Amino acid sequence: EHLLRQLGRREMLLVLDNLEHLVDHRRLVADIMARAAGVRILATSRVRLALRGERLFDLAGMQVASEWPGEEPPNAVTLFVRCARRVRPDLAFGRDELRCVARIAALVEGLPLALELAATWLRALTIDAIEGELGRSARLLEVVDHGPSERHAGVRAVFDHSWSLLRPRERAALRALAVFRGGWTREAAADVAAVDLPVLLTLVDASLVRRDASGRYT
Repeated sequence: EHLLRQLGRREMLLVLDNLEHLVDHRRLVADIMARAAGVRILATSRVRLALRGERLFDLAGMQVASEWPGEEPPNAVTLFVRCARRVRPDLAFGRDELRCVARIAALVEGLPLALELAATWLRALTIDAIEGELGRSARLLEVVDHGPSERHAGVRAVFDHSWSLLRPRERAALRALAVFRGGWTREAAADVAAVDLPVLLTLVDASLVRRDASGRYT
């Protein structure tokens, strides 16, 4: 009540980061929206909050391109180079090396955490070797980064945390949908995997399934 009274007197932008593990407390966010007319909330979450008045902006990976005009490389390449120079400040990045980094970025779909983890392997591998390993498996991305949060320690940890937020029915559906390669249609989800629309929508809202512009799911 004290928090809501204080916020009700203010005009401000309130940033709430990583709300997916607090979705059961979304009522507080709803109360702020209802009682603090001057407050706007910017929230990040792997799981949709499903509140009235919520506007969704889906975040994909960073910009990826195998070729680019001019001298400025895509954002994903720039991030990898920046992370690489933390562990190998002596490493030079010519045009060929940057193209290899762009292919690495494409393999991990521009995911910032994956790019950071891949760059740490430059202590032991060449850029070409990192690309080759990622082309075969994602084992390099399971490296534990001893940061402040275990949920972000590696790509496997990110997935495991998202998995832990699912109910048994949704876990069973995701297992069944893993049979598809190259995506699937809504009809195929129902006919092959016995996944109905409400469960499919829940997996989309949990950021574990994506729907592309053609209407197919991955």
